[in-house]
Amino acid sequence: MIGRSQERDPFGGPDPFAPAKTATPQPAIAKVQDQPQKSSVVDDDIRAKLLQSAQVLAKETPLVEFFVMLGRSHDIPIVIDARALEELGISTDVPVTLDVQKVSLRSILNLVLEPMDLTYVIKDEILHVTTKESAEQNLIVQTYPLPKTLTGKAEQVATAVTSSIQADAWKAFGGPCTVSTIDDVLVIAGTERVHAGVVDFLEKLDDAFQRSKTNQ
Repeated sequence: MIGRSQERDPFGGPDPFAPAKTATPQPAIAKVQDQPQKSSVVDDDIRAKLLQSAQVLAKETPLVEFFVMLGRSHDIPIVIDARALEELGISTDVPVTLDVQKVSLRSILNLVLEPMDLTYVIKDEILHVTTKESAEQNLIVQTYPLPKTLTGKAEQVATAVTSSIQADAWKAFGGPCTVSTIDDVLVIAGTERVHAGVVDFLEKLDDAFQRSKTNQ
């Protein structure tokens, strides 16, 4: 299991992957819904950690070693799906070079994985680094009760979600993800990144409607 290694820090000096010393933010989803019904407490804890501010200094670091250090620094168990990567011809030793500070851990993951056409899945209390194809074959189902500001607007919100968040990911546009509505609840089957986008979008939409009412 990557992320719990006790090997000596190959970078030397202060931990280049250490979280920035800032207050731990709460998951954005807490503002618009209860915790996802299909997620374990540990999975939710991992998602919360991805919102933490972090820093990374890596130079030509093998991918597997990069995630060993990242997982250890943030107390997140990380596993690389080597077989899935091999199908794309990607080695677990591909070098990673990155120097960023004061960005979310989620953004760091995206910066490293997106250029290689990879992504991540949080499942069974582990963050799995895998291919987008594999992630799309293991969609996560979550429910999103809409806040009072969006009551009665579920269909409109669903349409806005599919047109604003990774449009090509949705079934209506040839992708695997789906969204349906039951009263004032959205039911979404999507990838980890799609759900992260939904959480951010609903929070911004809620804020916009609240400001609109305040200004009336």
